[in-house]
Amino acid sequence: DFTALLDSKLVVVPAGPDGSSCLDVNHLSRAKEEAAKGGVKSRAIVITNPSNPTGEVVSINEVLKVIEWASKEGLDVLVNEVYASTAHADSGFTSVLEAYRGQLPPHVHFIWSLSKDFGMNGLRCGCFYSCCPSVLQAAIPFGVFLQVAGTVQAQISSVLEDEAWVDYFLEESRRMIIESHKLTVDTLRSIGADVKMPKGSLFVWVNLGAWAKTAGSEMNLFKYLVEEGILICPGQSSKAATEGWYRLCPPATPKDHLVVGLKRLEVALKKLSKSKEAKL
Repeated sequence: DFTALLDSKLVVVPAGPDGSSCLDVNHLSRAKEEAAKGGVKSRAIVITNPSNPTGEVVSINEVLKVIEWASKEGLDVLVNEVYASTAHADSGFTSVLEAYRGQLPPHVHFIWSLSKDFGMNGLRCGCFYSCCPSVLQAAIPFGVFLQVAGTVQAQISSVLEDEAWVDYFLEESRRMIIESHKLTVDTLRSIGADVKMPKGSLFVWVNLGAWAKTAGSEMNLFKYLVEEGILICPGQSSKAATEGWYRLCPPATPKDHLVVGLKRLEVALKKLSKSKEAKL
């Protein structure tokens, strides 16, 4: 979206192989320097917290260090908290809005949407929050072409004004997400996959590198699983640093469907392993 609307170039700063945070100031500095060597002038950094695709939650201290570094480097910071309400209770997640009590520095901007936390992606409704007058002025023309329909605004207002229901919905939604995460992680671990329990977002980030190697490549395993009736996202679609990682989205389906899907994945991977043994 950023590159399409702003005619800009995306500079990817890969996370660690297991999805661990790339928000180390030295790591970011190297990425900025490498981009400059290629003729790219960095203007802003985008932080998605909780993370898509890894489910990692970055501590507010790490976020604040990056914000301070960005200020010295003349970079704006866009903090995308579209998965904020999915953060597990023990994740340590703190919103940047809470950290600054709503008074963001002029180079820091906040993004949120109802698409993920409320499952309303079809309504295309979100918000952009900034305390920088020049940035807000520049955003106005985009708003003209990205307005939310009046009927949708009325429906959303009615929902959000019922605070008791909102509290119940978010709590129940978080419980169901964590339950689906745990079921998925336990199943993947039982078949020997390298996977960490996510701390937020809707995703589980898993290393299926051993099976990808058997299939010939990450994309070959992806295609094989599609033929077996399973659709998961290959890591290269999320700019993964190493091959063999995949993103699953367990909360996207009811629990009884998830159980069937995980069993299908387990059977398909075991079938692939057996085919390798037969060839040996």
